[in-house]
Amino acid sequence: MKIINETIKIHRGVAADWLNWMKTEQLVEMKATGLVKELRIIEVNHDDPDDAETYAVHLGFSSEEDFNRFANEHYPAFIEKQKKRFHQQYVNFKTILDVLVAL
Repeated sequence: MKIINETIKIHRGVAADWLNWMKTEQLVEMKATGLVKELRIIEVNHDDPDDAETYAVHLGFSSEEDFNRFANEHYPAFIEKQKKRFHQQYVNFKTILDVLVAL
């Protein structure tokens, strides 16, 4: 299984709006592509001196083919939507994870 992990640090003043938007729009649309098999938003618990909240968004794929199609055909548009809606209120980075063991 492949996972896109997007870690996002978002200003506390818009974090609740971002989380609601992710749950009611963005993740729903990602799932509707038929390529994403698992979706998770995980809160990163730590003290943040920058008045921000940090989350990890996991998008899981059952095959390399599904991952590649999503990454090439859909992911850039989803990131662009997020940029337009929450412009300059967050920073993020993406990592690609390969699951080696799942019990």
